[in-house]
Amino acid sequence: MAMSTGLSCADWKKDRSLALRVRPTGLARDINRYLNDETVEASPPRVSYRLGKFLRRHKRPMLAAGLVFLVLALGLATTARSFVMVQRERMAAEQAAMEAQRSRVSEAVQAEDRMEQALGIMDKVLDERQTVLAVQAFLRRDLLRQANAYDKTVEFFLRSTCIARLVQLYHTWGQAGKRLPSCGITCRNQVEN
Repeated sequence: MAMSTGLSCADWKKDRSLALRVRPTGLARDINRYLNDETVEASPPRVSYRLGKFLRRHKRPMLAAGLVFLVLALGLATTARSFVMVQRERMAAEQAAMEAQRSRVSEAVQAEDRMEQALGIMDKVLDERQTVLAVQAFLRRDLLRQANAYDKTVEFFLRSTCIARLVQLYHTWGQAGKRLPSCGITCRNQVEN
């Protein structure tokens, strides 16, 4: 019977539930079900059973393979962790570079704004200077014109005062009909006017 199911004596000893499933009455029932096209109760050994059996037979090679797998898994985990750390550092460096670039751009914009303000102030100062120079030129011309007019007025006043005084002196001295020196005016005309 052990030969027909393909099981060895070691299998019978290790797994008593298997031995109970392969009894002659169970086998007869499975044959009848198979002939009647019904589902058979007997089934091949489960995967867990086969895996356990394989591991028991090949303990040393499986232990070595497990250690190699463990070392590979640890190496992979370490490599992945290192890769993640490098990526984070790279991203942090890029972030810092972007921040530095932003601050340089901001400083450049502020410097340009300050330069524009300084140029605006300079333009205002130049405009004010030009205005002051124009006012000074106007005032000089106006003062010169006024001074010339004043000079003419003063000269006329002094001359007329001088002539009137000379006319009075000539009248006082009794020389009313004589010509005044250097002005060509007759004293009689001046007194009458």
